[in-house]
Amino acid sequence: MSRLTFIAEAQATIIVTIAYVILFVVTFGALMPIQAQFFDWLPMSISLLFLPHGVRVLAVYLYGWRAILYLLPGHLVTWGYLRVFLESEQGIYSALISICASFLAVCLVFRTWSSHSDSQLRSHWLLIIIAGAVASIGNG
Repeated sequence: MSRLTFIAEAQATIIVTIAYVILFVVTFGALMPIQAQFFDWLPMSISLLFLPHGVRVLAVYLYGWRAILYLLPGHLVTWGYLRVFLESEQGIYSALISICASFLAVCLVFRTWSSHSDSQLRSHWLLIIIAGAVASIGNG
């Protein structure tokens, strides 16, 4: 692996991890307390608007199979947070299941294992939304 390839891979990992963690914090810190006020019957482990899910779907769309590796650090950080601070009983395998569900949904909708370019994003927005819905069902 060349030095430039390594740097590009590291940058992608850092960007995806930061986006995932920030949206996770926004979801649990802001959206879920608001959700609890309107839907008090829902447990706090269920989020009607889970923003990191979009990061998973877009990462797979943009990076293809490599997104699995890029998403792992963010999932591990948030899994650790849930485990330590919220005493969640989710196993570490749940992170892998979430990543794989998103990956398989995007592959199913686009019928390819490869990535797509940023320039195709405009024409693929509806398929990305459909892939997100399919991934959401898989994550459920």
